[in-house]
Order: sequence, then C-alpha cells, then structure tokens
Amino acid sequence: MSLLLVLVTILFGTNAIVPSRVPEMLPVVVFAAVAGGILGAVEGVIFAVSLAVLLGCFRSAG
Repeated sequence: MSLLLVLVTILFGTNAIVPSRVPEMLPVVVFAAVAGGILGAVEGVIFAVSLAVLLGCFRSAG
C-alpha cells in the first residue's frame, strides 16, 4: 500500500490527494488487491506454462 501511495505521489506530484482515513483508503486497497491478484494469476500462468514446456511436461506418454 505504501508503494502505491509513493508511486502516486511521484507520478502526480505533491498536489495528489493522498487518502488519510479508512473510508478514503478502502477503494484504493480493493483496487490494489484486485489488480494485484489478476496480475499475479496471469504471471503465474505464463511462468508455469513456460516452465512446463521447458521441462517437457507436455510430451505424450507414449
């Protein structure tokens, strides 16, 4: 969460509105969690399939 807030401050400058209370932070946390989950799943599938191909897990048994 702190990385996201620092990134927002760096990208948008000091005029960016940084949430300070829990109701203001909730949408940011939900967005970060959903986006992180989706990116993690996609990366996991990409790396898992690539590694399986390299290790020869998709060869036929015969």
